Amino acid sequence: PEVTSGGDRAKKTSLDIIASLTKELEDYRKAASKMGNDILRLRAQIHELEESNSRLKQEVFQYESSSGVLVNVSDLDHMSKAELIRKHIHVCAKLGAEDQKSRDFHR
Repeated sequence: PEVTSGGDRAKKTSLDIIASLTKELEDYRKAASKMGNDILRLRAQIHELEESNSRLKQEVFQYESSSGVLVNVSDLDHMSKAELIRKHIHVCAKLGAEDQKSRDFHR
């Protein structure tokens, strides 16, 4: 009788160990799945941030490019009418080109 009782205890202990290991394995699976989902979500966020960063860099470049054609009012005092007309034509052309780039960028 004691052998059977000891055998039952050993069997119960084995089943308890198996149940514990099965639960631990399931916990690891859940954690790995959650980490995988987190990685995918973070990759998507990285992609969105990189796109936003690229767009902002383009806007900064466009601003810096367009502001480069502007002049100080004091510089205009020493320009002839012909120089002013050339500068005006240059500024209009530059702004038109930047406007077109902006439209193309936002499509």
